[in-house]
Amino acid sequence: MPVTGLFFIPELNHSSATNTVQNFLDRLNKLHNPTLYSKWAFEHRLYREAPLPPPTSPSVSHHATPLLPQQHQSALKTVQVLELSNHAKAFTLAGSTIITIDRDFDTLVKNKMGALWHIRQTLKAQQGDCYEVDDFKVKIAQVFQGQDVKGVIIEVEYTPCQYLAQGEPIIRDFIEQLRLPNAREFFRPKDYNPTPADEDKVFTILDTGRQYMELLRMRQS
Repeated sequence: MPVTGLFFIPELNHSSATNTVQNFLDRLNKLHNPTLYSKWAFEHRLYREAPLPPPTSPSVSHHATPLLPQQHQSALKTVQVLELSNHAKAFTLAGSTIITIDRDFDTLVKNKMGALWHIRQTLKAQQGDCYEVDDFKVKIAQVFQGQDVKGVIIEVEYTPCQYLAQGEPIIRDFIEQLRLPNAREFFRPKDYNPTPADEDKVFTILDTGRQYMELLRMRQS
């Protein structure tokens, strides 16, 4: 699969996010000749493991040190689920493992495992645009949490390349020409520590899914 990179510009309100999108598209049109080819959307859900009730058994020693609330919260596991409109399967990330899943997984979680996993955050982009620009495909959309805008997301796909080490600097150079203000970039997980074999690994759709998970994990509690 072609290499992708994600960029996120935090915004405080819908007006500033709209201006950011328009300014980006104005520069894209000025420097290139983009072709709008489709709409684009996604939904990301963050689930947190339901906390266990505190022990009430009299057999528990009164000398035992109780688990502090903040310690307990941070120890709870999370699961992320991502649906991209241009992919038939959804993605789920638990710990460091990411896989593709059927889209009815969310229904299963809500109906069968709702007591075990609580939804903590839902982020959506519903009216994004996709453009072709020479060897690049560019997707852009505003990201919402409920009615509140969180920022602007841009995905850049470099179609001739299947290796992140080669494609990353090309994508970064493409974005730098467009002068994104205060953009955060997402190519690799923060804890990524590649071996030489990893650098030669072909980029896959799971790598794109992991980029989205890293970007959209704005809240963990």
